[in-house]
Amino acid sequence: MDDQILAEISDTLRSETDLEGVVRRFLILVQLVTGLDATYLTRIDLAESRQTVLFSRNSQSFVIPEGLWVPWGDTLCKRALDEGTPSCTDVPTRWGDSAAARGLGIQSYLSAPIFVGPELYGTLCGASAETRMISDGNRTLLRLVGEIIALYVERDQMMRRLGELNRTLEMSAITDPLTQLPNRRFMQAEIERLFALADRQGGDVLLAFVDLDGFKTINDTLGHEAGDMLLSQVADRLRWSTRVEDTAVRLGADEFLVVAEDVEDLDGLRGMAERLLSVLDEPFVVLGREITLSASVGLTLGSDMTPDDLLRQAQSALTRAKADGSRARVEVHEGA
Repeated sequence: MDDQILAEISDTLRSETDLEGVVRRFLILVQLVTGLDATYLTRIDLAESRQTVLFSRNSQSFVIPEGLWVPWGDTLCKRALDEGTPSCTDVPTRWGDSAAARGLGIQSYLSAPIFVGPELYGTLCGASAETRMISDGNRTLLRLVGEIIALYVERDQMMRRLGELNRTLEMSAITDPLTQLPNRRFMQAEIERLFALADRQGGDVLLAFVDLDGFKTINDTLGHEAGDMLLSQVADRLRWSTRVEDTAVRLGADEFLVVAEDVEDLDGLRGMAERLLSVLDEPFVVLGREITLSASVGLTLGSDMTPDDLLRQAQSALTRAKADGSRARVEVHEGA
């Protein structure tokens, strides 16, 4: 293969970082070397039985449009693969039954399949409306470029899978597996975010520390499976009863926290608490049994302290709410 062609391939690999950039540079190269009017990369969807043009490079007189799709059974690419014939200079005679080729007016054709692993990804093609001589060197170039494109496609697919896996892991790290509520780790970051927002815009951050009354007795009486089901139902009620801008968090065991913003005064604090208690007041049904439940709430409001201090204030208020075995009480931190 000509040294200048190899140098262009090398420069493309060095200067282009994404699949589209590499493909478009290679389409120009293949068009120049082969003399074909159009060069293009396709994607084959065998499940849908269609072939789609992803990227193309066209002359002014002959165009293979990007986005064009053709039933797979009607394509020249399928005929070339089935017959092991990568090129043809008289398409109307050899493959005249292809309606797509007839409609596009293809006379000369060159194709190389692109496999990603064992899977047929697509094809790299060239076509002309006139008879063009296609040499062994042209076919070799197309195969080589197709193999390089396959590596870029494989890399892109791997990077997408890694990104999806990373997002899944990130979500797992901040989500309680039982209730699917955010967990303590997320809560810490959310409070810090709201503190920063309050510092810029004014206002305070509200914490409502919610503890289920007598949950241990329910758990011991009905078993851990029932206890887990009950906690999941509690989480659901907290989730749909909070505002869009608020966040319900499971801290662990039967402890939950609601993190809220834009609550300006004591009445707003108590209104939030009453709403939380009311959604837990309706009976729960677990394993066919009706269970009544209550909760105690410790409230605090502020922004001129550390997030840890605010959380300690909410815990302190909750401790007072549950003092002497009390149930369904709401206490507000004295400084709120």
